[in-house]
Amino acid sequence: MTKTYEFFSLFLKENVYNKMNLFWVVFIPLILFLINYSNWFVNRPQEQEAYLVLAFFWSLMILISAVINTAVSLFMMREEGFMKMFSFIAGSKRSIIFGKGLANLLFLIVSMVVFNLVVALLFQMNPFMLIMNSLLLIAVTFIPVVLFFSWIMTLPFKEDSIAPAFSLLTIVLMYLTSDMVGVQSPLFLINPAEFILRVAEAVIISDVVDVTNMLTLASVGCIYMIIGLVTIKLANLESRTIRQ
Repeated sequence: MTKTYEFFSLFLKENVYNKMNLFWVVFIPLILFLINYSNWFVNRPQEQEAYLVLAFFWSLMILISAVINTAVSLFMMREEGFMKMFSFIAGSKRSIIFGKGLANLLFLIVSMVVFNLVVALLFQMNPFMLIMNSLLLIAVTFIPVVLFFSWIMTLPFKEDSIAPAFSLLTIVLMYLTSDMVGVQSPLFLINPAEFILRVAEAVIISDVVDVTNMLTLASVGCIYMIIGLVTIKLANLESRTIRQ
């Protein structure tokens, strides 16, 4: 636990000094939101419609943090040799991975608060409700989604090709959600972006508790976590491209 905290502290400082993290997690979603929903300045929608829209951008922030800031970052650490070095010092790769995840979780929480405060200020919405609902979504979805994407750090690709590829993948996953393309199918739950949106709809937006839907989402979340824990256990710490 102490080693995990030390890595958490290290990676948190890295997040604070790395301005690109703030750009990706906060400013990109905020800019996209303001561009696409500038009409809210004139005609703000009803509360439920507003939450449907905001849930999409909250999901985007969670996905960016899970994919780019956590999984891809761990991959790059492996390729640069830091994963092996830190693991040798700590005696365990899990403390590194969990420290990284917790640091990004805290950074995501702060980013989400900033995002919602700006939205609340611009559109005269209740900041407390926005923040509480978005943090609830983070609490339910962030860990399963991060664990699901842990397979990224096992890929045998070059470091310079990973970040652009998965930045594009994040956008594609958000586009392929059923709310965007008009498809309603349980198969879309293999898309983590869809999983986050379905959780937002079930936990935050819907007034009716659908037990079947809740059990489905819980099952998907458990599958994500099992995939992640198995991947972390089997993950090799050495650069696969260097060894090849």
